[in-house]
Amino acid sequence: MLELHPFLPADWVYPASWVANQDELTQFAGTEFQYPLDARQIADFLEWPSHEVFKATCEGEVVGMAEVIFVGDKAARIGRVIIGENALRGKGLGGELMTKLVAHIQNILHRPTVRLYVFRWNKGAVRCYEKVGFVFTGQNTIEVKQGDEDWCALEMEWRNS
Repeated sequence: MLELHPFLPADWVYPASWVANQDELTQFAGTEFQYPLDARQIADFLEWPSHEVFKATCEGEVVGMAEVIFVGDKAARIGRVIIGENALRGKGLGGELMTKLVAHIQNILHRPTVRLYVFRWNKGAVRCYEKVGFVFTGQNTIEVKQGDEDWCALEMEWRNS
C-alpha cells in the first residue's frame, strides 16, 4: 500500500535519479528547475511558501513524490507529480498517489477544490488523472517553451463522483 510522508532535503537523490535530461525534468517539475537536479535546488524548493511536498513510499521504498500547493482558502493544486522508476509506471501507483493526495486535501486541509495542470501530450498522466476523477476544465492553460518546442499544459479539476 502506498503511503505519504514529508519530503525531506536528503530525499533529493530520488527525483535526481528519476530524470535523465531537461525535458524529463520540465515534464515532472516545470521550468523552475535546471538539469541536473541537485540538493541546493531541492532545498530552495522546500523553502517555498504555501505548499507541502510529499514522498510516496510502497513497502518502505520511495517510489514517487508530489506537491500540494495552497491556492486561497478553498482550493489546492497538485503539482510536480512523479512515479520515479520507469518500471513502476503504469502499475496503478500514480492513481493511488493521486487518490491519497485528494483525500489529504479534502479531509486534512478541508479544501473542496483540487486542480492540476498536465501537458496535453502526456497521455499516461491524463488517463491516470481521469481515472481518479479529474476532468478538463476547458479554462486555464500554461504555455512552456522547452527547447524549440512549445508545450501546452491544460487545467484539470477533481470532481467528487
